[in-house]
Amino acid sequence: MKRIWLALLVCFAMVAALGAAETQAQLQKEAKVSKARAEHIALSRVHQGKIASSELEREHGHLIWSFDIRSSTGITEVNVDAIDGNVIEARHESASAERAEKKNEQTEMQREAKISMTEARRIALREVPHGSIRSQELERENGHLIYSFDILRGKATTEVNVDAKNGNVIAVQHESKSAEAAEKRAAAKRH
Repeated sequence: MKRIWLALLVCFAMVAALGAAETQAQLQKEAKVSKARAEHIALSRVHQGKIASSELEREHGHLIWSFDIRSSTGITEVNVDAIDGNVIEARHESASAERAEKKNEQTEMQREAKISMTEARRIALREVPHGSIRSQELERENGHLIYSFDILRGKATTEVNVDAKNGNVIAVQHESKSAEAAEKRAAAKRH
């Protein structure tokens, strides 16, 4: 009898944990301020800034649009309330603080991933036989935690995205030289 109760308790805890994780779709339904409007508000706080990254998230009970804005003076994080559009916080970050934050984000994503980078590499290489991986990254894209791989075979580059939680291939995209160059420029601006 104790085993049954224990099993039921464990099942209940797992269901509760799964229900607690909010998806990007759920957060976007709740947001009253669009991403474009929030970007405009955030950019008004940083002279000649460009958005390096953005995220819709719940932080300290508030639904916020969080922006890292790069300018000549460094990175400024601007958090805009996704319900009323008020700026909750605008904080300039030193380069070392930004690196530490990125490292913490990577650590959190690695904890969240259910499959390893090695396993994801094997899965991605099945999509491009005889290819070689040029770059790899664990990232959050459109609310999904993914491993992203650029795989070279011959003169062609293929981007393969693998779901970091279940190992499913999410996307396979053959990149043209111009698209690949544009992606490299965008990545250089983020880093």
